[in-house]
Amino acid sequence: MPTADQQGTSRLRSNAVSLPSAIAMGTALIAPAAGMAFVPQIVAGSSGETVPFSYLLATIGAFCVAFTVGTFASRFSSAGSFYTFNAIGLGKPAGFMSGWLLFAAYAVFFPQNMDSFGYVLHGILKAHAGISVPWYVLSIAAALLILILAGIGIATSMRLDLLIITGEVLVILALAIVIVVLGGDSGNTGQVFNPANTPKGFSGMAFGLIFALETITGFEASATVAEECKNAKRNIPRAVTGSVIAAGAFFIFVTYALTIGFGPGHAARFAGTGLPLDSLATRYIGASYSVAIDVVVMLSSFAVSVAAGNGAVRIVYAMAREGALPRPLSRISRSRGTPVAAIAAVGLLTFALFLGVGLAVGPYPQGFSYLGAFGGLLISIVYISICISLIAYFTWRKGPGFRPVRHTVIPAIGIVIAALPVYGSLHPLPAGAYLVVDIVLGCYIVLGLLSMTYLAVRKPATMEAMGRTMASGDTAAGPDSPPGRLARPDGKPAAAS
Repeated sequence: MPTADQQGTSRLRSNAVSLPSAIAMGTALIAPAAGMAFVPQIVAGSSGETVPFSYLLATIGAFCVAFTVGTFASRFSSAGSFYTFNAIGLGKPAGFMSGWLLFAAYAVFFPQNMDSFGYVLHGILKAHAGISVPWYVLSIAAALLILILAGIGIATSMRLDLLIITGEVLVILALAIVIVVLGGDSGNTGQVFNPANTPKGFSGMAFGLIFALETITGFEASATVAEECKNAKRNIPRAVTGSVIAAGAFFIFVTYALTIGFGPGHAARFAGTGLPLDSLATRYIGASYSVAIDVVVMLSSFAVSVAAGNGAVRIVYAMAREGALPRPLSRISRSRGTPVAAIAAVGLLTFALFLGVGLAVGPYPQGFSYLGAFGGLLISIVYISICISLIAYFTWRKGPGFRPVRHTVIPAIGIVIAALPVYGSLHPLPAGAYLVVDIVLGCYIVLGLLSMTYLAVRKPATMEAMGRTMASGDTAAGPDSPPGRLARPDGKPAAAS
């Protein structure tokens, strides 16, 4: 067994995260304000006036995935979340690939929102203070602050996120209520929930779902703080599903308000507006309220970056701890119990991405959209894998307490909905920058498969250890477990991977 000193440098600080903070972790990565400011107009470009239907479908799919994640989290607590769960349900290679893909998604969401943060704050300062500061200077300062907060401790980051989330939801919800009460451009209508009104057909709806599902992505981030959460096996499932239900209801209502605000017959104008919330705030309330919208959108971009950074850091830490990534990346601060090496690695990658992409094509909408498409597709693939994993765990690996609806039907629905964005990204094959995104994503997956093969062939002991490391007190495999076996929740060894 590790010594106390060794444990102090290899474990995250336990009981540092409460249930509200765990909910904040997921909700902040969902980013209610930033999601509604930057994404619905992209969805409208493919889905037309049926944007609210796209978000309804995304919410149903996200809930099925959240239920799946919560089921795993009620049995196993690990900072690796999908990485650990898929190693248990589908085997070690699938666990490695899940961590590989999920890390890239979170690592992309951090710089994606740093691009939007700098873009919005630059506009606010220029329009209202007459100060012109380059967007990248503002983004660099914000990224440095986020990394400092991560180094101080996750509890501080989550308290800040919870405060920002509360403010942004209230400000945007007020605007949406005003638009709906006034009847929008041409009255309230249910036709925006009719998929038959999607102008580009099934493929257009499926492509738009990439971004709709990406908007609600983030609920699963709550699972990455399981080793630091109080009563994790009860609170993490609550945080994951609670985040989806609350955020989904918010997104459906707000996108309905946005759509009727422009008018169902004006979807092209909706799609072509850079910041629809800002435009509609000026139209329905007044120019002064648009300033409030700009501020909460900017703060939301900051909050989602905090949550995405924390999620990426913990996945790197969990994989490095087990040798799937270089072990020095699992180094923990002795004084604060934070994964300082993983923080540094994620920080370097973030600077490279938001500066490289933002300076090459512009921070918004191009840079934001391209990074979002990459991360959204990765998340869709990981969502499919976790749903398959739960079905496999209870059928193939004979997990205890099998219930057909909970452990087969619900994850199957999640698989179908999460597969739609993947279909929409490949059929018809996109052109231009989005084709480049698909090619880069394919190359990244191939690189992951090669890395996985290398570990399986050259370091089989490392591959075998994947999925074993859980939070202290959980029934995970440890030094006394039989080789090649994980411990089940009842304390008995599960089938070998």
